[in-house]
Amino acid sequence: MSLKKRIFVLGMDGATFDIINPMVAGGELPNISRLMESGSSGALRSTIPDLSPTAWTSFASGKHPGKHGIMDFFGQKPNTYDIFLYNASYRTAAPMWSILSELGKKVCVLNVPFTYPPDRVNGVMVSGMDTPNLKSNFIYPGPLRAELDKATGGYLLESGVRDIRDRVEQYTRSIFEVTENRFRAAKFLIKKDDWDLFAMVFEATDRAQHNYWHYMDRQHPGYSEEGHKQFGKVIFDTYKDIDARIGELMKLIPEDAVKVILSDHGFGPLYKGVRLNKWLELNGFLEFKSEGGVLKSGLAEKTRSFFKKGLHKISNGRLSSGAPKLLANLNMEKTRVYTVGGPGNICINLKGRQPSGTVEPGGEYEALRDELISKLRGLKDPATGKTAVAGIYKREEIYSVFPDFTPDLLISWVRGYYNIGENELNLFGLKAGPDDLFTGHNWSGNHNPDGILILNGGEIKEGYRIKGAEITDVAPTIFYLMDCAIPDDMDGHVLSGAIKAPYADTHEKRYTKTGGPGEPGAAAAKEYSKEEEQEVSERLRALGYLE
Repeated sequence: MSLKKRIFVLGMDGATFDIINPMVAGGELPNISRLMESGSSGALRSTIPDLSPTAWTSFASGKHPGKHGIMDFFGQKPNTYDIFLYNASYRTAAPMWSILSELGKKVCVLNVPFTYPPDRVNGVMVSGMDTPNLKSNFIYPGPLRAELDKATGGYLLESGVRDIRDRVEQYTRSIFEVTENRFRAAKFLIKKDDWDLFAMVFEATDRAQHNYWHYMDRQHPGYSEEGHKQFGKVIFDTYKDIDARIGELMKLIPEDAVKVILSDHGFGPLYKGVRLNKWLELNGFLEFKSEGGVLKSGLAEKTRSFFKKGLHKISNGRLSSGAPKLLANLNMEKTRVYTVGGPGNICINLKGRQPSGTVEPGGEYEALRDELISKLRGLKDPATGKTAVAGIYKREEIYSVFPDFTPDLLISWVRGYYNIGENELNLFGLKAGPDDLFTGHNWSGNHNPDGILILNGGEIKEGYRIKGAEITDVAPTIFYLMDCAIPDDMDGHVLSGAIKAPYADTHEKRYTKTGGPGEPGAAAAKEYSKEEEQEVSERLRALGYLE
């Protein structure tokens, strides 16, 4: 490798200082601890919603979701009630690696979520979790595939199990197997080519925290001493495992390279699910076609039977016939409001926009949104008296621009609560309380807005506490540290406080005029084929992101 400035970015999906800080204090994360002590660190605010597709794309582009267009794992097709699955081709803002490639920089991108199909970069790209299967063209350039398989012992896509209650040991092994596979890929790619930017993501922290939080949290309704003895250390072990991998990777990169460790969001306990569609029904906003809101197709029953078979290798499985029919059991001619997306973001059934719209644009639309905001702010758990909704926002309050199919209201939940769909409720046999709204959840941990950011090496200050950082700030900071002009339509800002004075004094922030949102544009979006859609749907169900 030639002597030049480089940026090495390592993502720990869902990592939180709530776990890291006590482990650092206990000497359990020596490599992360060393990077924090000799660098700058602080909380990193995620996007709204704080989901991997939206947040990692904001990391890549420096823009909020309204500009880059990746709003969730799935969304509603314009002028229909059909659901589509997002992939990177729906991105309406260029990612940093594409812009840097055009500037002549060499890049390597490994397993960053929502990078399928891979960009034709000046370097290497291996797509992330939206990759349909091992037969798809998820590696650029294509001929690299044979070398990558040789280096890793066969590149792996994630395995999943929809209901891990009877398959915990198997799922635990799969989490660590995938980390090992990604580590081998990273070692190979770091040494293979010259690069200016290297960006990769480990997903183990997210997967473990979603499914194992109740094993370590004595306050959790799902906690048991027996479970704690068996699996209470899994989350901590994933952090320790990645910490060890970080130590090994640090030996392979130039000493003067800037190291960036970050997460797309934080994590915390999930104690209760909230049946938001049921709440809409009880308040007269929504009507189901059948009792209980469960699809007549029997999808939930098929899914339950399928996943009871155990750990599911997504790339070989078959279950559904494409995108989820999440709205199929709503009587849209009598429905004014419904939810789309994991958090339960709210869509108005608007005349002229939806096929069977029931709400007039203008005054009626605005009055309805105001009514929903007022009522949802008062949604409380009757068992505790706690408010469940942390915030509910009109889309224009969050995004300066946005696609028209963006949900009309965006919702965020108080720590410990999250939306749960009716099919999800049926699939896991979860029981609602006397109020018929609050129930258990298939996950025991869930996303929080504050992730992590650690900067180290090169021109980064030692021992500096970063405050007020947002995930959109990472891209412009990387551009600045590489002495590249920053696209002027990025929403983020350079984290100047973490940068040493000598560099800041001699390097002005330079900006370049861009075309703004719409490049490459929605016209470039490529829907998955029916087979690919099936594969991705199955993976997202197995990981718990789809009903």
